[in-house]
Amino acid sequence: CLNHTPVYQSNYMQLLLELFGAILLLRKDKNQQQQYNIKSIFEKILLFAPNKNPTFDPIFGVGSVATACLCMLLQHNDKNTSKKDIIDLVVERSTYCDCARDKSIEEIQVMVTFFDTAITYTTKIKQKKNSKLRRLMDKAIQFFETCAPDIADRYRTKKNEFMYL
Repeated sequence: CLNHTPVYQSNYMQLLLELFGAILLLRKDKNQQQQYNIKSIFEKILLFAPNKNPTFDPIFGVGSVATACLCMLLQHNDKNTSKKDIIDLVVERSTYCDCARDKSIEEIQVMVTFFDTAITYTTKIKQKKNSKLRRLMDKAIQFFETCAPDIADRYRTKKNEFMYL
């Protein structure tokens, strides 16, 4: 279906998200022997993520880019890619996390969960200087600043507490 749908059509993102959700379900099935490169599909989702990304009622459980980000982080079990790589892909190498201004309320709530989970995971990594955690919190502040200043303030407080520990 993706091969016959032009990238510029509005339903291309929906097709990508449905494919991503279907592959997540197939990966849970232990009888399924085929391996799918879910990371490349996820990278396409981030690459083609529109600024105004309406959510939809999905067949396979992934109805928005934010949900795909959270699912990839929570359900990821690939030996070749770590959770740290997933966080880096979403936060550092995509434009999806630049601003939440055009995101739906549902997407913002899912991204709060994504950032909280990513911060919890990154906090567990033992490093002398945890610059990744600082950049992650900066990105969360930047993401929520325009549309949800109270959430941005929460991450600003967390960052300040982290820096003075």
